[in-house]
Amino acid sequence: MQILNQWHIFFEYYKGYFIFCFLIFLSQFLSGLIPLLIFKFKNCKKTKKKKINGFKLIHGKDKIKQVDSLYKILLLLSFASYFNLIGTIVRRKYFSQMNEELPVRGLFIEHRFKNIQIEASALLSYLTLKIKIYKHQRFSLITISIILLLIMIIDIIDDYKNLPINIKYFLLSAFSNIARSFLDTIEKYLFDFNFLRPCSILLYEGLTGTVLIPMLLLIDNDSYQDFKEIKVEKNNIFLIFLFIGFVIINAFKNLYRVLTIQYYSSMTRALAESILDPFVLFYYLFLPEMDNKEKKEGNLNDFIYFFLIIFFLVIIAFCSLVYNDFIVLYCFGMEKNTYIEIKKRSYSNLNNAILDENDSDSDEDNNDDNNAQLIKELTPKYY
Repeated sequence: MQILNQWHIFFEYYKGYFIFCFLIFLSQFLSGLIPLLIFKFKNCKKTKKKKINGFKLIHGKDKIKQVDSLYKILLLLSFASYFNLIGTIVRRKYFSQMNEELPVRGLFIEHRFKNIQIEASALLSYLTLKIKIYKHQRFSLITISIILLLIMIIDIIDDYKNLPINIKYFLLSAFSNIARSFLDTIEKYLFDFNFLRPCSILLYEGLTGTVLIPMLLLIDNDSYQDFKEIKVEKNNIFLIFLFIGFVIINAFKNLYRVLTIQYYSSMTRALAESILDPFVLFYYLFLPEMDNKEKKEGNLNDFIYFFLIIFFLVIIAFCSLVYNDFIVLYCFGMEKNTYIEIKKRSYSNLNNAILDENDSDSDEDNNDDNNAQLIKELTPKYY
């Protein structure tokens, strides 16, 4: 019973945004600080050898030359921290807590329009990082745009009475996702052109958020109310364990996010979320609130509404897989610039080059054999 009570308290805190915003940035700061300290400690233990086998070794500089100046890098990190901070606050304040002015179906509005990220990230990467958009990727982006428009039309038909509220939360959702796209694109630029370590970026962004979040107590009454409702419970070891677990899990999530952006792209990072969205919708479909709360918002039948939205989200997930080359469409030439086909062509060209070289070598060997036979026949026999 005590454990269930602690679970209840934990999720009551989870509805608030100040406490968990602070924990999110604290975990981000730690996910950058701890790997950086481990790296520095291992680096200090390494001793550079001056000689080996009597030969003097020449050591180059450890640092790779960065494209931008320190001031520009700090400015970009500041912008990334701002987008990280504002996006987190919007998501925690308006979409994680159960807002009473939203109808039940509006609770998952962020998950319906989260795929704006892949659209915005692709456009930003094309404009700033000069990443090309090929035929299969253009097809995916156009399809995702059409599906998002259809979802908006369904929402208008289903709940036209609350249209101003839904538009407000759609705009907030779009702002949050575009902010995350800006964050991912800036980080990708810092990785590719200035060779920053992921832990350094996480450290800077986490420190900025950890310092600035407490300032919300001075300017935002909601954060003050959230802070004021913290209760000191007896035997709250399990509650402390839950908070520590949240910090650890979120730290690994941050590491996963930046490593995915570093080695792949911001569009690949957005893919992981678009695949999960249909499953999240299934979760909302079976929420107790869907049965207990008064159904005052739906002009469409629940089954029809959820079936259409889930179907559209599955199509978006499929298009995201096509965009990131996990699925290849062998039609209309859309397979040409995919990773699998480029790899096949490179292997094919390599094999042809090897065969051509072997053919030329075999011709030379045959000539050599003929010449050797001729010399042997012309050579006088002394025995």
